[in-house]
Amino acid sequence: MYKFSHTRPVNPPATGSQNVTYQKGEVYMNRSTENISTSSLWKKDVDGSADKLSTLIANAMFQQYIVDERPENNHGVTGGHYENIINSGFKNIVIGVYVVDQGDYYAASTAVATGTDGTYNGN
Repeated sequence: MYKFSHTRPVNPPATGSQNVTYQKGEVYMNRSTENISTSSLWKKDVDGSADKLSTLIANAMFQQYIVDERPENNHGVTGGHYENIINSGFKNIVIGVYVVDQGDYYAASTAVATGTDGTYNGN
């Protein structure tokens, strides 16, 4: 992964392909939502521990996607990321994390997609 965005990257990977392909009739997650955020995490707080880094990333995601978007923290309005993630109509969730070493800190980009099972119809 080299770029998190709501659109496909314009700089294709070395393979020349950035598309996921399915066979007709194959079950896949029919993505209904996509949520993207970025956090900066100080290396001194990570102290070289992958467990600490993953915990800090999880806490940052929870803060951004859930806590900050609850009505009591968002000017009385429920945020869209929060609604997407807690929607009981979605059966599946996919979480992607991309971490870049920026010297004194790590930049952690996250993407969360929710959806339901779908069947590829060949279109």
